[in-house]
Amino acid sequence: MPERSHNNDNNRSAKGLGPLGIVLLYSLLALGWIWGSDSLSLYWFGDVPWVQTWKGSLFVLVTAVLLYRLILSYARRQRQALAGQLRQARCYRALFDEHPLAIWLVDEAHRVLQCNDKAAALAPTTHTLDLIFAPEFREAANKLLDEGLADQHPALAEMTLAGQGQRVEVLVRRVPFGEQEALLVAAVDRSRERQAQAKLADNERLMRELVSRLPQVFWSYDVRANRIDYVSPRYEDLTGRSLERLRQDPMDWLQAIVPTDRDAVRQVVEQGLRVQGETELEYRIQMQDGGERWIKDNAYPILDDAGVTVRVAGTMTDVTESRTQKSRIWHLSHHDLLTGLANRVLLRQNLQQWLRQGRTGFLCQLDLDRFKNINETLGHHTGDQVLSQLAQRLEQAYGGELLVARVGGDEFMLAGAHSLSDEELDSLVSHLHQLMAQPVILDGERHVLTHSAGLVRYPQDGQSVEALLRRVEVAMYAAKQAGRDCHRFFTEALAGPSIDVVRMENRLRTALDNDEFELYYQPQFCLKEHRLVAVEALIRWRQGDTLVPPSEFVPLLEETGLIRPVGRWVLASAIAQLAAWRQQWPRLSMAVNVSALQFEDEGLADFIAEHLEQQGIAGEFMELELTEGALLRDPAKAQCFLTKIRAKGMRLAVDDFGTGFSSLSHLQHFAPEVLKLDRSFVQEMASDPRAVKLVSGVVTLAHGLDIEVVAEGVEDAQAVALLKGMGCDWIQGFYVGRPVPAHSLDPVEGVRRLNAA
Repeated sequence: MPERSHNNDNNRSAKGLGPLGIVLLYSLLALGWIWGSDSLSLYWFGDVPWVQTWKGSLFVLVTAVLLYRLILSYARRQRQALAGQLRQARCYRALFDEHPLAIWLVDEAHRVLQCNDKAAALAPTTHTLDLIFAPEFREAANKLLDEGLADQHPALAEMTLAGQGQRVEVLVRRVPFGEQEALLVAAVDRSRERQAQAKLADNERLMRELVSRLPQVFWSYDVRANRIDYVSPRYEDLTGRSLERLRQDPMDWLQAIVPTDRDAVRQVVEQGLRVQGETELEYRIQMQDGGERWIKDNAYPILDDAGVTVRVAGTMTDVTESRTQKSRIWHLSHHDLLTGLANRVLLRQNLQQWLRQGRTGFLCQLDLDRFKNINETLGHHTGDQVLSQLAQRLEQAYGGELLVARVGGDEFMLAGAHSLSDEELDSLVSHLHQLMAQPVILDGERHVLTHSAGLVRYPQDGQSVEALLRRVEVAMYAAKQAGRDCHRFFTEALAGPSIDVVRMENRLRTALDNDEFELYYQPQFCLKEHRLVAVEALIRWRQGDTLVPPSEFVPLLEETGLIRPVGRWVLASAIAQLAAWRQQWPRLSMAVNVSALQFEDEGLADFIAEHLEQQGIAGEFMELELTEGALLRDPAKAQCFLTKIRAKGMRLAVDDFGTGFSSLSHLQHFAPEVLKLDRSFVQEMASDPRAVKLVSGVVTLAHGLDIEVVAEGVEDAQAVALLKGMGCDWIQGFYVGRPVPAHSLDPVEGVRRLNAA
């Protein structure tokens, strides 16, 4: 704009001081000189001829200089004006040539006067403009040009160009061009725009198709207009309400919500609009068939530049199945899988709630007496059936008033959140004993069980869940110690002995991590060759400077399930020690006791084989000792375990043989490689001839089945002589070697005594 104004000023200056101006100025100066110089020369010099000559010469000189200056100034202004016009022309030409639109300048006869590069590239150069269009559009093009010439307003039409056939919008406007009128024709190539629009439309169709297939409902709400901008068709299937009603009333979806949830949802929605944050809520909607469906709604605010919410967008998702799964998971995590009763977790939660609420109540723990015998003799399946019937019996009798829970293998709890007098509690326990004493009938067989029960009151006997559970267990143990089939209320006098058991259990749980377990080894000697053939690994628990007898803690290991990790430690340690002795005693075998609970460890056989392989020891040097009770507890699992260990070359020894049930009938079924005679038979041989015959018969029977015999509890030379005469294979006992730490094992004394016997 400044350039344009400057050029106009130059033009005006050039016109004001042009040739006519110079002539007029010269005439004025000449007339003024003639009239003025004559009067002055007469006045100053008189009528002197030479004065006229000099006066004329001076006039010529002055006017020549003046004319020169005027002409020079005029020429300079002309050059400046021309330069400005050239710059302006170049600028206009550059704008014309570089314009993104294709532009033609057309005269009244439709002849092309000029075109820019874009126009030349878009369509071939032609003499008349109509030829750049496809034949079917040329008549329309001429008509459009004529309309443009006749009207001051621009004309617009859409046409197809010749050549590549681009579709363009044509704009025609009449403009002055010199002394004539011309048309400025611009063509806008809309192909890319249309491609983009088509792609956008395709994407929109694709998105709508995807949205219609997705299980979620997508929606958008215009806050200012109180209008639903968009909601996916899935809305009708999800809510059972029509889209049309939602468009008419954006809050219609609230009517689908279950009335008890509706107010809470409305409050959350209003709060979400106020705080302008993301909102997530779950609620139930009432379906037309009467059912309910859980919906999860996620809403996201869309803000304008001022930070004001103008729209809210979100999704609605059917989470009924997820809710059902969560409910099922919650039920599984809070209820016993076998019986369906509450488990310890739910019991603790209820007790905590009752204590927080300041309620008074009671807790009764009952433990089935000698239930282990049912599992070992009849199998776990039968045991589970018994537990299920008893649980159903308890739930039917007390489930309406009390919380009935199964908290252990054969342990149940009754918890009440109301206070009962001593007489009422005695009546409850009496009824409980009568109820549980009723026979359980399975496959026509009657199973009669008794139970021991412990009771505590709260808050008198404890103000925390831990204290109540601990003390009710103390009371239950007291009932067992009193002869079983009875009940005991907790008193402080009961706490001492039972607490010792609880404390021992707690210490056992950390003993393995604290390296408190040790292995002692008792030698076994061959009676025929008088040499060391095997050692039995025996676990010991060191508490400070004392060793806890195995009889005190091994049953606790089994009751708590700690026998599994501890048993693995025993096996790994024994195998490592056997490897350390290989150079000294290359044919030495290792015997390790295995509990029935360890059968449940499906990877135990592979665990043993892996450690043997790591130490380079053949399976034949590993002997696993199991009692008859362990084998009979679950014969199927026992047989499966035996198959695995034998496949890896290991041997089975039946420990404490003769103390179990139907021991002889199971020899063929389990086919052990070794029988270990119980010490009671060996020790009775010195005083009872029948014991000698019994032991001799067992040895003969075992040898007839290719089974080796180890006699336990050998404590004197007489027993050695008797056993040697019977053909017993190996012996073990204090006479030939006590259990000792690995570094103290020395078979020399045992061999000496065998030689002397």
